[in-house]
Amino acid sequence: MSEVTGILLCAGDSRRMGFHKLLYRLPNGKTPMAMSLEALIKGGVDKIVIVTNEATQPHATQLAARAGVPVTLCDGGVTRQDSVYKGLKKTGKGIVVIHDAARCLARPSLVQACIDSARLYNSGVAAIPIRDTVLHVTKGGEKVAPMPRDEMLRMQTPQAFDYLQIFAAYERARKTGLPATDDSSLYAASGHAVRFVRGHANNRKLTTPDDLVWLEEHLFSSSAGLGAQSGLRVGYGEDVHRLIPGRSLILSGVKVPFDKGLLGHSDADVVTHALIDALLGAAGLGDIGQQFPDNDERYRDISSLKLLGQVTGEIAAAGYGVRNADIVITAEQPKLVQYFPEMREMLCSALHLQREYVSVKATTTEGMGPEGRGECIRATAVVLLFTLK
Repeated sequence: MSEVTGILLCAGDSRRMGFHKLLYRLPNGKTPMAMSLEALIKGGVDKIVIVTNEATQPHATQLAARAGVPVTLCDGGVTRQDSVYKGLKKTGKGIVVIHDAARCLARPSLVQACIDSARLYNSGVAAIPIRDTVLHVTKGGEKVAPMPRDEMLRMQTPQAFDYLQIFAAYERARKTGLPATDDSSLYAASGHAVRFVRGHANNRKLTTPDDLVWLEEHLFSSSAGLGAQSGLRVGYGEDVHRLIPGRSLILSGVKVPFDKGLLGHSDADVVTHALIDALLGAAGLGDIGQQFPDNDERYRDISSLKLLGQVTGEIAAAGYGVRNADIVITAEQPKLVQYFPEMREMLCSALHLQREYVSVKATTTEGMGPEGRGECIRATAVVLLFTLK
């Protein structure tokens, strides 16, 4: 039986996303790169070529070390077409499966179907029919014409081909200067018949932030069961620290200008401490005092955001993803509203969440109690976890 090589394309620059989408940590604790690699392996490839750039190469190296199949890394090119060609040059026989890592919901069964088609017909290309009405509109809108939907397909990856045929198609394209963003179009331009395999609507390419929001919603709903009680865990955390002169005031990792700071063994970041306790409680992993005791010199003056990052990893290892967090700070002074955006950014980075899933707000006690007298600052946090599959 022909050897099957998967080419995983991870060399894009994510310009339209605004940050590197392939390295983004999703609610299931994985990156799109990891999920796409897993789909190729479970779908039946014998070895992998990961095409990377400077940003993705370190993560690709980590994934390769635990892939379970032989993995070769190679540098990508300026365009997707260049990157595929470089990946093709790293193999030389059998069936090749080309897949965009940004399509991280591709199912292993789809990979296998594309491979099976390529074995029988020399090609197997994932695509789905067009459902919406498609119009051809000239610039300025002077002319509008409907396009025949029954003759149109939305192309996806994976796309599997006989290696010698697709490599020859890419060689021909390089010699003639024929550009393409899709492998099957180059294959067809070389005179080969393209065999299509029914893709699926969820095999959506991550291109803009809206796609990432959709993906997170999809992962959450499929993993948590949309309210199935066994899949959701709620955690509550509360912490309070005394205000004293001579200390920096650190809240959510942000240094807030004030004439006093919070007393504690670490940086005394009361907000992050409350959040850590909420996370640990929801996952049944004890509390912050058990995890990071105040008599351990390793944690003296440590940034609490580092502790939060460690806890986030422990949560994922325990089988949970963080869905959202809601935090309230109780303090008479200083006024904190101008620092909320930066506070959220710090927490989102540690939790691997987007901004809309983390809320930070503040209240006062109208001068009552130790908070109202300026003796301390209190923080409370509520989090929602879901079970990872």
